[in-house]
Formats: sequence, structure tokens, C-alpha cells
Amino acid sequence: MKATYLSLTLALISLVLFTSCGPEANKPTPEVTSITLQKSAATLQTGETLELTATVSPADAKVTFSSSNTAVATVCEKGVVKAIAPGTATITAQAGDKKATCTITVVEGKNVSIFNKLDGKKYPSGSTIDYVATISEEDAGGCDLDLLFSVIKTMKYKTEITFDNEFDGFICIGECETVNNIKSHKVDATEYTADSEKGPIKNKGDMTGGWLHFKLSTPAGETYKNRIVVKLIPEDGSETLSWTINVAITVK
Repeated sequence: MKATYLSLTLALISLVLFTSCGPEANKPTPEVTSITLQKSAATLQTGETLELTATVSPADAKVTFSSSNTAVATVCEKGVVKAIAPGTATITAQAGDKKATCTITVVEGKNVSIFNKLDGKKYPSGSTIDYVATISEEDAGGCDLDLLFSVIKTMKYKTEITFDNEFDGFICIGECETVNNIKSHKVDATEYTADSEKGPIKNKGDMTGGWLHFKLSTPAGETYKNRIVVKLIPEDGSETLSWTINVAITVK
């Protein structure tokens, strides 16, 4: 009986050794031949994030990420970079002995930025936004820009909006106004506030979204185009914030 148990034990040990030390166990790990990132440099405002994607060969090679300066920017194991404080940091993706880097420059965030829902990007003051959209003919009479004002801290601004081409519709800054054939619009003072407990944005002047409402007479198959410049002029005399928006709305 003992001999039977001994034989069975030896057989199991042999099976384990064969399984763990078979041909696959001795197979060398494939050499990594290349690794690249979709960006070699990027600029972020404090608090913003950027997901870096590594393309590696072979595709199943393990990739690790690291930051040269975690006081400026951190990176998680999935490649998501978070801007911590102004400065520069190098993010390195490594697989085997191959490396790819992305230089991250972190700048101080402005009081207000604009979030474009169409491309999912946030635009600081000084940016040009190419707003390209397609809408149905039945929606052409009432079309909102999907651009949201993202407010960092409370401040009062005078607002100026200018158009290259005449604008018809509603402008809701402070209070909503119906306008026809205008090329400029001014509002004396609107307060912007951030409220983290009730969501990222809370604006007393209803500036979060729906602040520009087009009444388009553009027929189906044609594209409405306009160039809009938005300026926020702080009452405290600090730097004016401005954006240029190139609008191209196609009516289908």
C-alpha cells in the first residue's frame, strides 16, 4: 500500500516537473524591438490629465511608465499623466530595454477655460477652437454651441463677443438676449464661480453652456461659417482672457 502511495506521489511530482519545465518554460522571452508614444511633448494646465498610449512590438510586451519629476507630473501604470504644479517633467514608457519619452510642460491654469464637448478637450485662454458640427435641417433654427465655460475661481468679468459675419440668435451671458444681424455684443459684468460640491461648474450668469444659440437659415447641404472672438475682461484689471472660435456647422 505504501509502495502504491509512493508511486502515485512520484508520478504527480514528475507531472508537475514536466509541466513547469517543458518546452514552453524554456522558451525565451521575445525581444522588444520598438516602443513609441502618440505624443513626444504636451502642455497641460495644473489639474489636467493626459492618457499616453504606448505602441510596442511585440504587442504583448509589458510596458511600465515613470516620471522624472513627480512634483510636476505623475503617471500611473496605465499611462495617465496628471499635472501637479508648473514645471517640466519627462514621462518615460519602457518595455524591455526600449524606451519612449514625452516631455510634459505644466502651466498655471487660467481662471476660466472652455471645454469643447465635441472633441473632449479643454482650451485655455489664447486658444483657437475649430468647432465643426453637423446638424439636421429641423435643428438649424435653434442650435447651441457645445462649448462650456470651465471656471476655476470666482471672478467678475466684462464680456465682449465679436463676429466676422452677422449673427442671429440668442446670447445668454448674465441674461438671455435676442439679437439680430449683430457683429458685436458686450455685457458689463458677469460673475463666474466654481462649486466642487455641486459639480465642476456653477455660474450665476448661466454661462456654463447654451450661451450662444444660433438661428440658422442655412439650407440643407450647405455649411454655415463664422469666426467668433470671445473676450473676458476681469474687473480687477488682470489679464484679459480670449478665445477664437472657427465655426463650421453643416446642415444635412
